[in-house]
Amino acid sequence: MTVAAVSDGGVNGFYPLLYLNMGKAHEDLGHREQAKRYHEIAAGKTSVLPEGRYGDIVRDGIQRGLRRVS
Repeated sequence: MTVAAVSDGGVNGFYPLLYLNMGKAHEDLGHREQAKRYHEIAAGKTSVLPEGRYGDIVRDGIQRGLRRVS
C-alpha cells in the first residue's frame, strides 16, 4: 500500500501528516472506513515525528481523527 520513492528516510517525518490529511479527506467525502484506515496508518507512524510543536499538532490531529471515526 505504501510506496516510498525516497530511500534515505529524509521524508519519513512527513508521512504521519500525509496520512492524517488523507484520512480527513475521506472523512469529508463520507468514507468512514477509509478515513479510519488512514488515521490508523498515521497513528502507527508517530514515532518518526519530532518533539515540539509540529509533532504535537500532528499527534493531536491524529487522535482527533481517530475519535471522529471510531
